[in-house]
Amino acid sequence: MLSPSVVAASFGMEFATKKAERGNLRVALRDKYRLPETAGEDLDHAEDLEKMVEEEEKEEENNKSFLGKIQDLDVDIKTRGTDRFQGVLSLLMRPEALA
Repeated sequence: MLSPSVVAASFGMEFATKKAERGNLRVALRDKYRLPETAGEDLDHAEDLEKMVEEEEKEEENNKSFLGKIQDLDVDIKTRGTDRFQGVLSLLMRPEALA
């Protein structure tokens, strides 16, 4: 079974690759539609381009929240493990446990 950190690392690589691909696509679409880098709200653009950007934003928000959950999970596992280990040590260090 893969550890959460390995899963997060591989997921992060996939996310970075997809993000780079979307960046390249945005550059190509800017060139095709002659869009400036920063446009504001007054720009007329194709509806399919607007839908694509909205979908990307939703996907990025979902990925960020998923990665945050994995990172928190990793910390929770470490905290639980440390607490349990310290509890076992304290039980073993009692005088009646040594007798």
